[in-house]
Amino acid sequence: MPGPRILFVDHSGALGGAELFLLDLAEPYAGRSTVATFETGRFTEQLQATGISHLLVGEGGPLQQVRKSGTWMRALQTLPALRRTGQALARTARRHDIIVANSQKALLPAAWAAHQTGRPLLWMIHDLLTPDHFGLLQRQVVTRVANAAATLVGTNSRATADAFSRTGGRVDMIEIPNGLDPAAFDAARTLDTHALRKTLGLPLRAPLIGVFSRLAAWKGQHVLLDALHMLPDAHALIVGEAAFPGDAPYADRLRAKAQSAGLQGRVHFMGHRPDIPRLMIACDIVAHTSTAAEPFGRVVVEGLLAQRPVVATDAGGVPEIIRPQHSGLLVPPGNAAALAEACRAYMNNPDWAAKMARTGAEDVRIRYGKPRMHAQFENAVRQMTPADTSR
Repeated sequence: MPGPRILFVDHSGALGGAELFLLDLAEPYAGRSTVATFETGRFTEQLQATGISHLLVGEGGPLQQVRKSGTWMRALQTLPALRRTGQALARTARRHDIIVANSQKALLPAAWAAHQTGRPLLWMIHDLLTPDHFGLLQRQVVTRVANAAATLVGTNSRATADAFSRTGGRVDMIEIPNGLDPAAFDAARTLDTHALRKTLGLPLRAPLIGVFSRLAAWKGQHVLLDALHMLPDAHALIVGEAAFPGDAPYADRLRAKAQSAGLQGRVHFMGHRPDIPRLMIACDIVAHTSTAAEPFGRVVVEGLLAQRPVVATDAGGVPEIIRPQHSGLLVPPGNAAALAEACRAYMNNPDWAAKMARTGAEDVRIRYGKPRMHAQFENAVRQMTPADTSR
C-alpha cells in the first residue's frame, strides 16, 4: 500500500534552519510528495538537487511583507494575496493526502487550502512565539489560526511548545526534532586539520573559534569579536552571509569591527558555504553566540556531530541539546566575558575538551538523528490520516 502523498509548504526560498529541517524531513517522501514555496532561492535549488518535487505558488512579495511586529491595517492589506495563494495551494492539495505548513507565513494560506479541501493540516513551529521575537498581533493571529485549522501542531523543541502554549496554543502537540545525518561529519573527521587549514588559508597553529550562521545582529557574531579581545592568541572563523536585505548593515558593521585595533588579521570571513562539516573540523571550538533565545539550535548539534567542543547560549531550545559540563558549555546571551572564559577553559584543558566533545557527539547521534525525526513524523502522519490513503 503506497504511503500518503504530502504537500509540504514553506514561504521561503532562502536556506534557513526550518528549510534545512524540511530538506531532511521530505527526502523519504520525494517520490510521492511536493514542496511548495512562495519564492525561489538556495532552498529551492537544494530541493531540485536532491530530486524533491518543487512547486512555486502564490505571490512571495506581498506575503513577505508580513512583519514580526505589524498593524491590523498592514495585515488586512495582505489578505487578497493570502487568499490567492491559498487557492493555488488548494488546487495542488487535492492531489495530496496531507498538508504540512513549515513556517508561520505558510500557515495562513495552508490553512485556507486545508479548509477548502478537507485535508488534514500539520503546522510545524520553528519559532518561539514570545514578545521578544514577535508582536502581539502576529502571535494572536497565528495562534488562533492554528487552534482553528491545524489537525496537529509539531514543535522542534520543548521551548517552542511551551512558548506556543503560553500564547494560548492548544495542548495537542507532538515534538518532531531536527534529524541530522552524521555521515558528512564522520567523513570530515578523517581529514588532516593542518592540511585543511592550509588549503583554506587559515592560521595553522592559532586556536580557531568558529561561528556558523547567517549574519544578523541577533545571531551575535559581534559577541565573539568582543570575546577575542580577551583571547589574544585566538582567531575567529565566521561562516555565513546576510541572507536578508535588512541584515546587510549589520554585516558591514561586523566587517568594519574586524578591522579595528586588536582584531585586524584575526577574523576570517568565509561567506555562505556548503561544506559546513569540513569547516567545523578546521576549528578548535564551535561557538553559538545568539543574543536572543533560539527555538532549537541546529548549529549546536552540527558542532557536536563534528566532535568539536561547543560553547552555546543558555536560552531557548539550546539547553535541551547541551548538558553543561557533560556535552558542552553554556553561557548567558550576549556575554562576551563568559564566552571568552568558556573558550579559555577549553583551550587550557584540551583532554577535557576532547572528552566532552566525544560525549556530545554520542549524545546527539541518538537524540537528533534522522531515524528519530522520521519516526516522530510518521507518528504524526498516523494520527492525522485514515488507514487507507491510496485514493
